[in-house]
Amino acid sequence: MARLRPEHESRLHRGHPLQARGELGQVLRQEGSRLRLQHRRLPRVRADLLPVEARVRPDPRDRRSQPDRLPQQWRQSGHLARHRRLRHPLRRHARLPPPGRTADGRRHQGGQVLPGLPRPRRGALRPGRGRGPVRSAQTGGRLGREGQGPRDHRRLHLHRRIPRPVPLPPEIPLQRHRRPSPSHQLHLPVSLDIGRTLERLGIDGPVGPDLVSLRRLHHAWATAVTYENLDIQLGRPVSLAPEALADKIITRRRGGFCYEQNYAFAVMLGAVGFEVSIIEAAVDRELRGESAWRNHMQLLVTVDGETWLCDVGLMDGFLSPIRLRPGKHVEGRQTYSLVQVGDDVWRLHHRPGGAFITCDLRSGPLTIEDFTEVCAWRATAPESIFVQTLLVARTDIDEAVILRSRTLTRTGPAVSGGKVQRVLIDADDLAAVLTKEFALPLAGLDLDALWERAVQQHEIWLAAG
Repeated sequence: MARLRPEHESRLHRGHPLQARGELGQVLRQEGSRLRLQHRRLPRVRADLLPVEARVRPDPRDRRSQPDRLPQQWRQSGHLARHRRLRHPLRRHARLPPPGRTADGRRHQGGQVLPGLPRPRRGALRPGRGRGPVRSAQTGGRLGREGQGPRDHRRLHLHRRIPRPVPLPPEIPLQRHRRPSPSHQLHLPVSLDIGRTLERLGIDGPVGPDLVSLRRLHHAWATAVTYENLDIQLGRPVSLAPEALADKIITRRRGGFCYEQNYAFAVMLGAVGFEVSIIEAAVDRELRGESAWRNHMQLLVTVDGETWLCDVGLMDGFLSPIRLRPGKHVEGRQTYSLVQVGDDVWRLHHRPGGAFITCDLRSGPLTIEDFTEVCAWRATAPESIFVQTLLVARTDIDEAVILRSRTLTRTGPAVSGGKVQRVLIDADDLAAVLTKEFALPLAGLDLDALWERAVQQHEIWLAAG
């Protein structure tokens, strides 16, 4: 029987096919099967852990084992063990053409060409097809052509056209959107803690950034914190600093007008963990025009992917947050409706007989600095309604009580006839109304000065007819 020669065995180890006939071929096939089976049974050992004499030397005729012939940027340890061959050709380097010219240097013929972006020639194919110019990442952002030398297949997915920046025409303005006011910037100051705030609102138990807590907090704030502008009537400055708001609303148990209340409420929600955005609003924009924007501030709160409208500074407004989508919002026997009148503009229709008719809101987020100037103007300008009229308001589920100068008005389904009014008699009557109807402390308030202002405003209103 023919025996297997040593050179045959070495060639079988390397996996080279042998063409043999007759008995020698049968021996070779049997021996090859035995060697392959033995090879599968042997444990796999890393080549770098074997002694030098035991390592298999590569075939010098195999181009895959000659890294010196590969480009320098392709040399990588272990790449021959992972990849059997290089499938794609190398891209030759070519610099980008100047603006207004094609890759072959010709000028553009016809059609509008954006500056800085070469116009592709007619019939140009996608990257990876034909001989069209494509951009290669490994060539430093330069153009190349296919079919000219080997190419690293490991970078094939990067061989896509990357357009150069194209400046916009001057007639197309850039739209810069303000970034939302992040909730972590609405942190509570050291002088205001959650425990005291919840005690001020009459809430027992823990709260968290969920819809149930949002409804509890909104309803408690709207019913416990009084809407009032007494500091403005007394000529005192209004501050939107969180420390000042905490001292006024939490410590001294006072109230405030829309900017003070809604920003203080946003600060509290941010401390609880809610995602809060400050937005601009316009009360009765249909009557006052576009100048009404930012005469009011509102909040958008995101809970579980849904956006909710919050407002605790709207005099006799809603008590629970409203989902930001078209539809009706029912509270007890009161009905509000929300409609979308623009891309990011919504309109809230107030309940019949309320203090206002509509309130428009823009969903683009702003910061408190965007309201600092308008808040100062409305607190000091003689033309401001907050300077001209003493305003105090409290809202419940079926009743709203509003004091304008000397006139006390009750409205709502719980009121007989839907509306009841009376005129205050003197300063003592004013003090009683502030404490009993609106739960406001009288400490630090000049009642005589407030009564004098209320009388003057009432006379002006009567003279106007």
